[in-house]
Amino acid sequence: MIKFSELSNNARIWVYISNRLITPDEKNLILKQGYDFISTWSAHGDKLIASVEIIDNCLLVLGVDEEKTDASGCSIDASISFIKSLENHIQISFFDWQNMVYVENNIIRLIKRNQFEQALKSQKISSDSLIYNNNMKIKSDLTTNKTISISESNFKNLLELKS
Repeated sequence: MIKFSELSNNARIWVYISNRLITPDEKNLILKQGYDFISTWSAHGDKLIASVEIIDNCLLVLGVDEEKTDASGCSIDASISFIKSLENHIQISFFDWQNMVYVENNIIRLIKRNQFEQALKSQKISSDSLIYNNNMKIKSDLTTNKTISISESNFKNLLELKS
């Protein structure tokens, strides 16, 4: 096991957005169970060079250095099973694709997609706000591309539909 910071910047990542902020105790539990999981995580019998991280108390990130061993369908399925077990254990959701995160006035806010769209249309959310990019694929995206402006996102068309 390695620290997340030690993964290559080209490491493949999977980002899961929670439906609520993760408490400090939950973060500790997720990381402990995550380290236990990745200590045995493998693809076709080859151990994966992997790590886990909680970012901004709302993103669960798994990373794999695929320069050594590629994650396989079975290993990805195993990670999904692991995350689902976390969901059940701490009563949180990471697989509701309607969960979104945005930043407004330096405050992280979690919201459902339909509520976000309505708030954007009614100008309750500023077009200057940042939205968490759910299309991150490699570790360096967390540094360079974690948040994007709404005007650069898939929601830019809603800026033109303001009521």
